[in-house]
Amino acid sequence: MSHWLVWLCLAWLGGSSAKYYSVENVLLPSQAWSFVDKFCMSTEGGYMKMRVFANLSDPRLSDAAIALYSDSEDQWGTYYPNRQKTSCEEKVAPAANLHSLTKMDGEDFLLRTVAVRDRWWYVILTNCNPIVKTSEIPGPFSSLEPAIINKFEITWTNTESTYEQFGKNEMGVYEISIAFTVTMALILFSLVYAKQIAKLHGRQYHVIKMMALAVLMTFWGAVCRLLHYSTFAEDGVGLPQSLDFSFFFECLGDIVMASILLDLGSGWAISTNFLPGRRQKWLLLVLYFAANTFLFVTEKQTNDPATTVYIYGTISGLLIVITRVILLLWFVKCLVTTLQFETMASRRHFYMIFGVFSILWFVSLPVSVGIGLALKSWWRAKVVYAVDFAFKLAGYLFMTFIFFPADCNKFIGVLDPNESVEFGANTMQVFPELQLTAI
Repeated sequence: MSHWLVWLCLAWLGGSSAKYYSVENVLLPSQAWSFVDKFCMSTEGGYMKMRVFANLSDPRLSDAAIALYSDSEDQWGTYYPNRQKTSCEEKVAPAANLHSLTKMDGEDFLLRTVAVRDRWWYVILTNCNPIVKTSEIPGPFSSLEPAIINKFEITWTNTESTYEQFGKNEMGVYEISIAFTVTMALILFSLVYAKQIAKLHGRQYHVIKMMALAVLMTFWGAVCRLLHYSTFAEDGVGLPQSLDFSFFFECLGDIVMASILLDLGSGWAISTNFLPGRRQKWLLLVLYFAANTFLFVTEKQTNDPATTVYIYGTISGLLIVITRVILLLWFVKCLVTTLQFETMASRRHFYMIFGVFSILWFVSLPVSVGIGLALKSWWRAKVVYAVDFAFKLAGYLFMTFIFFPADCNKFIGVLDPNESVEFGANTMQVFPELQLTAI
């Protein structure tokens, strides 16, 4: 019970699993052994600087200490999963380093770490002081109440990276965020320009507008992510709320993009302007958004930060992957139906090319999750982000290319077979199974 009390205090009072962690007024009851923070050090090593402010005259803190564990199986891998079954003393015994709080009050404690491989380090706040009778506690203190640490600070640095605040697991993410933001801005500009060209030549530009909306959502997600990491590079804390906004903006961008692909796969604006199965499509998209919301809530409320290093490796994360696969299957079903009733060879050829790129976009999340689960945790973030970036970039560039309203674009001839200046002029065409037959 005691470790839950400390965890709740840390969760409510703030802090960040980052370069800099700070929390005030932490309740530390007897027999407490609770996770505080983690950081991934490279083989080049790094530093951890700690500072604690507490009332040293409080006898309840006589055994309070900071325990540092590595990710090796005989330390963190064994004792954290079994923390409910072992005593405080048994859990403290295998710690790589143990530092008494009574020797750290108001002073900077600097610890240098070097390892033969990239390694996670975990900080535990512990107090193995046995519970004693109130009569044995001198002065105004009571054994029935937990001791209080006024302030606790940790500063992590990694000597390998240009931005030393980043752990090994996040090195390179900042640079990828910059590239992603700039690229999305260029694609958005291209779509805005394409809309103006289409409007000037009297072509319909609804698909281009929808594409611009999807790219705009993704762009804002990239901006929010970049704001977090650029701030993080300066202060080691960043803007966690900005990262939350990034999650939802990118989710909305994916939903708009999936809606466009599903509609085009059904033949909309190419073979017909009639869309069957709209209810099923929106149901699937709502489920996808609900799965992302569920992941966000569970990641904030229930996932253990001491063990979770990849949110898509959780049950709620796998739900998103499953819904994405369901969207893929629905798209394939729509595309197959379209190919069955489309007789024009040029259009069928277009659908085949379009289908390949669309399927690659739909499988991007399952593929990146699979790669992430196969990688070491300190490589996962940067590789998964880079793979996701590459898939999204390929999808947006392809869609921008095929719908760009230029006379030299051969796809425009396929999409507008009557060579009309109005894009998608065949407003009355429907698939044979949807036509009414007189009896």
